[in-house]
Amino acid sequence: MTTNTSNIHQLPAGILAGDLSTEIFADIPSRKVHFLSNGISKPFVNLPHLLKVQIEKWLLKDKQAQKDLSGKTWSEALEEYAFCLFGCADNQPDFCAEGHIQKIDNFRCSDNCRCLSWKNKNISYKEHHLTIRELQVLDGLKTGDPDKLIAHNLGIALPTLNSHKSNIMIKMDATSKTDVIVKSAIQKILR
Repeated sequence: MTTNTSNIHQLPAGILAGDLSTEIFADIPSRKVHFLSNGISKPFVNLPHLLKVQIEKWLLKDKQAQKDLSGKTWSEALEEYAFCLFGCADNQPDFCAEGHIQKIDNFRCSDNCRCLSWKNKNISYKEHHLTIRELQVLDGLKTGDPDKLIAHNLGIALPTLNSHKSNIMIKMDATSKTDVIVKSAIQKILR
């Protein structure tokens, strides 16, 4: 049996001096956002203006996110938006060295977060988009509860749960619930 080591020991983008890409990451308990670039970590408030403007443009095009964040000041809303879209420290930069915004992180800031309905938010497994309901089913599966209880907790019938499980297994090319959970964990879909 061989082990895929392609993702082992990959450093977060921007962590090394000379790496001019920018990686946004979050402290989940405090919901504070920071960024790494050129080997230096700074708070989100210090994100360069040209980078911040790109996130603002996305937020301005996302009516649901604006509605959900309406009780916050603009700077608080922008930081929360960045938290939800880019909160995972990974080896894929959120801004390339030239300063262009990249693909959002496959990051769930919390179970059933309101950001799952935002325009730019997309949780996927290898380019297969997972719906909010499929994510809820995954959350139920990770508990190890019997399917009947998971269906009850989600307020759906058992055949409906089985249909969602089948769709998830097809998207993940999985052969069992355990396989689904392992693949979801590796892809950071589960918290």
